[in-house]
Amino acid sequence: MPSNTIIYTFSILLASLLITSSPLEAQALKGWSFDASYHQGRIIRHSPKILFDIPDYSNGVILNARFQTYGNKTWHEWQHFPEVGLALQFYNPGDRDILGYIVGIVPHLNLHLVRRNRFFTNFQVGSGMALIDRFYDPLTNPTNTAIGSAINNMTVFRLEAGWDISTHWSIQLGGSFTHISNAAAASPNLGINIPAWSLALGYRPAPLSKEDYSYHGLSKKPDQRWGLFAEFDLGFRENNIPGGAKLPVYQGFLGSRFSLSKTNDLQFGLGYEYHRAVFEFALQAFTFFDPAEAHKGATRYMFYIADEFRFGKVGIYLFTGIYLNKALAIPSPIANRLGIRYYFDPVGFPFLKGQLYAGVYLKTHRGVAEYAALGGGIRF
Repeated sequence: MPSNTIIYTFSILLASLLITSSPLEAQALKGWSFDASYHQGRIIRHSPKILFDIPDYSNGVILNARFQTYGNKTWHEWQHFPEVGLALQFYNPGDRDILGYIVGIVPHLNLHLVRRNRFFTNFQVGSGMALIDRFYDPLTNPTNTAIGSAINNMTVFRLEAGWDISTHWSIQLGGSFTHISNAAAASPNLGINIPAWSLALGYRPAPLSKEDYSYHGLSKKPDQRWGLFAEFDLGFRENNIPGGAKLPVYQGFLGSRFSLSKTNDLQFGLGYEYHRAVFEFALQAFTFFDPAEAHKGATRYMFYIADEFRFGKVGIYLFTGIYLNKALAIPSPIANRLGIRYYFDPVGFPFLKGQLYAGVYLKTHRGVAEYAALGGGIRF
């Protein structure tokens, strides 16, 4: 897609934003805001296995709808009244023949960092789905080693500074980081990472006033500082052969947590992983002749620390771990996981009170996704 086509698309989206922002609909849209943004950056060559030439630049447009929380739940005040939203993203990676076009839908959370009169700064994190019309094919697209399937995950981080032009209008300048991959559901899967600068124009049909916000005045101090947790997850990854079998990855975690507040936990503990794909490869490639030795080579142990930010029943989970053994096929000694958890209502046990949760996670090494996992656990 030529650069001028991106600009035309941005103009159409912006015009649609202006047309649909009629004052007649203001009260029905109280608390909502809308923005259209233009992003331009360049793909990072984060692995020597990326075979295609990096385009000079990548660009795209985002149409975003956000709702401002105002205190009808206690955690709104504790988290400084964040916004929740949904973004529709159109990206041109820069090489139509090899990388194609990207269309994504990304739910997100927007955190307010600073507000001084008309000046403000926000941090946005979101994760959703993306469709890509050009991906790896051994015959027609053999150099696209970044993306191996049409359906992918899209994770976006965005930091922006803005200025309220008027009560309804604002302008924002910032930067974004977009990661796109299928989490090794299909090979190859090096992923696409795009840092970019951004420029946005926002509109609020009916801004909230100070009187609209509810303040509960309840303390964020946790009822219990220390606790325990246990978790089991299950992931799947292709065995590094395009079109090959998708084999399970079993994970278990056990550790302690320290609550900084009712909305923030630090966690540390031990993790276990067993990669069936590594086990099969080790036997087929004659790395090991003994299944017991192959099983040992496919097993990983790690020590990790994590930070979790709670937004009501939803938690955003950031994890860094270091491997404790020399298992096969470890891409790097340090691993990262980004997760989203949902917490159920607490349940009572004979001697203690626990809370069950379910989660979805993306594990990476140096920016390359290794697998995605679903799981659940309990915290005490």
